[in-house]
Amino acid sequence: MKGRTAAVTVGLVAVAAAGLGIAAGWVPEPRDNRPVTPRWLEGVGGEQAAARLRVAVPADARDVKGAGADGWDADTYLLSFTVPHAEAEAIAADLRLDQPLKPHPPLPPAQNPPPVSFEHLGLPGPDTVPNARTGSVCPPCIGDERRSKFQTIGITLQDLGDGLTRVYLGGQ
Repeated sequence: MKGRTAAVTVGLVAVAAAGLGIAAGWVPEPRDNRPVTPRWLEGVGGEQAAARLRVAVPADARDVKGAGADGWDADTYLLSFTVPHAEAEAIAADLRLDQPLKPHPPLPPAQNPPPVSFEHLGLPGPDTVPNARTGSVCPPCIGDERRSKFQTIGITLQDLGDGLTRVYLGGQ
């Protein structure tokens, strides 16, 4: 009888714990077939990432790099290139940022970079570069129909000197 009582008690505790989780708002989400770890999309380079982000890469841009990743809950697109300072500022203005770009002191490189990062493009992460300003925008929040497929787009402008700026763009 003791074994049976213990089994019933364990069962009741499990049901109560599950009930508490549901009462607190936690309900396990069904899993879909998308990978938990992002998968880099084949055939996505600078041109494709720019088209997806709806960013016009200037004709004189150098070192244009881009990639896309199929994530568990959203796709992410990365784009980076180097242009004269005025062109970089025009790209930031076209995004209609939530707030003006703010200086961003460089952080030390992460030992474990995020799964989707500019390191995939052979670049340091924008949060680790010196002489940088950063900002972001929620396109649906500001009614930007061009980019409404993205919940957020972040931009970092890194002053490289000699009038050149590296633009980092990431949209998810």
